[in-house]
Amino acid sequence: MVSWMEGAKDGVLSHHMPPGDGATAARIVEAIWAVLRGATKGSFAELDRAVRGTQVVAEVDQVLAKVLERGPAADRLHKLALVLCTEAPERELVKLGISLMGLFPGEEDVGLLTDLGTHDEFTIFAVVALKSKLGPGSEPFIFDIARRTEGWGRISAVERLADTSDPEIRSWMLRGGFRNSIMDEYLALTCARAGRLAEALALPTVDEELLEGVSDMLAAMARGGPGPGMEAYEQTAAALTAWIGHLEHHALTIKRLAALDDVAAFLQSRPKDAALWDRIEARRNVKNTPK
Repeated sequence: MVSWMEGAKDGVLSHHMPPGDGATAARIVEAIWAVLRGATKGSFAELDRAVRGTQVVAEVDQVLAKVLERGPAADRLHKLALVLCTEAPERELVKLGISLMGLFPGEEDVGLLTDLGTHDEFTIFAVVALKSKLGPGSEPFIFDIARRTEGWGRISAVERLADTSDPEIRSWMLRGGFRNSIMDEYLALTCARAGRLAEALALPTVDEELLEGVSDMLAAMARGGPGPGMEAYEQTAAALTAWIGHLEHHALTIKRLAALDDVAAFLQSRPKDAALWDRIEARRNVKNTPK
């Protein structure tokens, strides 16, 4: 049977689809309010019916705004969020619970959110909730999630690290943090910018792991799509010049040669980068021995 992979619907929706029209969000809020008035089997069943069959990712911003407008009792809302996160039988209800948990600042429930976030289906909700709860203090927890996920979860977590100033995270991004099981193109440009790619390549020497990572990154940026790629990178010329300089002093692996092919194809239609293209062509066509 053909079906969505874990996190795929939410990943696609969050990148490519507009939010809901508000009617579904209003129904969900009414059902939440019924549970807060009286947590009975009937009110929980009504909440289940309101959420089942929807995509919470498309409704959640409106749901949270409407809940806050009503000024619910914090203890009751937190208890509902906790029950949904730990006991709900339906994944969309768990996503709703995670989102509600983000309304409560502080470190309470951070461990629960981090554990839930390692499941690709819930990552986007968990990382947003963590940022809401902890602000800049959420970064170590989101980084932990990013390293423990591979699909849409990796994409969701890394995108929330785009403003990082942490050298460890930046280094990880360049060495492989952009890699994921969907398409490396989703994260290559984000990690190039956040990881300060051109700055890292400007060093006189680079280690093999970094060179292998940035070669894959530049290849993904050169291929482009589904989002902006190399043409949107502000330091393309500087990064490529430094990269080819390093490759002239390192042996070519299969990945590095493939990256040269992809970058050459990108530059071929850019006359202003003819000198770069010539250097790349020269490296592609010499024996596999560094200078």
